[in-house]
Amino acid sequence: MVIAGHDSMSSTLPWAVKYLADHQDAQQRLRKSMHAGYAKAFSEGYTPTTAEITGISIPYADAIMGEVLRFSTVVSFGSRQATRDTTVLGRRIPKGTVVIYLKNGPSFFTKGYDIDESIRSETSKQEENRIKKDTGGNEIYDPNAAPMSTFGLGPRDCFGKKLAYLEFRLLLTMIVWNFELQKCAGELSSYEGWYKTFVVPWQCYVRPNKIIR
Repeated sequence: MVIAGHDSMSSTLPWAVKYLADHQDAQQRLRKSMHAGYAKAFSEGYTPTTAEITGISIPYADAIMGEVLRFSTVVSFGSRQATRDTTVLGRRIPKGTVVIYLKNGPSFFTKGYDIDESIRSETSKQEENRIKKDTGGNEIYDPNAAPMSTFGLGPRDCFGKKLAYLEFRLLLTMIVWNFELQKCAGELSSYEGWYKTFVVPWQCYVRPNKIIR
């Protein structure tokens, strides 16, 4: 549980601060969403409590966490064993075959491979935004609207997933609520990574500016 939930998040958070520093518009929207969601904490000038952070839904924060996890690919590949004979995109896969797949690259961050569209499933052709609106006009977050397999899928997905999201939500809120993350110089902002237990960035420098209220 510690490795699956804690160590994965200690690898993901450095990517999060890099992305937020390099995408100021997203960082500002995230902060405004938190101010609106944790209105009592904002009006009274205190950092949201754990109960508030875990008990109040901030759809844009959920979207930020989902995109950081999708793009950072701290675990860049996975595997599944076929439980029956099947066919995927015209390729026969016999029962018992172990299929290793990437969690980044074509179809995730770039255009997919050239494949006859007639052999694709209808659901695979759909592209949707993660942030949507319900019938009342309120923003909601759809985690399945973009391709992501960070924690695996289905009943055998990562058992540390809930712990990871809990830690991510708490730490992300504390950081964004109290600091503006300013963009670093290009020579300090490489997106190259290296494997420890998970993939971590070679460079993770921050220029925090304390928010005074």
